Amino acid sequence: MLVDGPSERPALCFLLLAVAMSFFGSALSIDETRAHLLLKEKMMRLGGRLVLNTKEELANERLMTLKIAEMKEAMRTLIFPPSMHFFQAKHLIERSQVFNILRMMPKGAALHLHDIGIVTMDWLVRNVTYRPHCHICFTPRGIMQFRFAHPTPRPSEKCSKWILLEDYRKRVQNVTEFDDRVNPVSC
Repeated sequence: MLVDGPSERPALCFLLLAVAMSFFGSALSIDETRAHLLLKEKMMRLGGRLVLNTKEELANERLMTLKIAEMKEAMRTLIFPPSMHFFQAKHLIERSQVFNILRMMPKGAALHLHDIGIVTMDWLVRNVTYRPHCHICFTPRGIMQFRFAHPTPRPSEKCSKWILLEDYRKRVQNVTEFDDRVNPVSC
């Protein structure tokens, strides 16, 4: 449409007003659209559609309060265990209230989250148990337990003595037989 003559100015003003209104109208709804999109994304996460009961909400609030406090402390001290080598951070992690709460919680099916990356027991025995700082302990019931630690783990109720696996293998008469005992699949 060709606008000319005295009606040109009101048409142009109307057009500018319409553009400005659509811009400002959409600018106001961007926050709403963003909030809606974030909520949809949150609901797509694992457990996103799960509704917590009152006790679960309270437990979550307490856990999140502890987590935020630990994060603030890390920002204040610049000591952030997830950014450190495990052996340097281990004692800090074990002192974490959040970690100790999570450690007490049942794990359920979470134990199978990474089953695609699982290696064979033979590979574990032949490779992982030969790495440095791997310790072994025999519980009072005769069950072998393994732990990577530096220095040697402290004795506990379950394990009265941790032995560096490398040293233990030196004392065993038949290492292949011992490795076969560790790996029940190859027996």
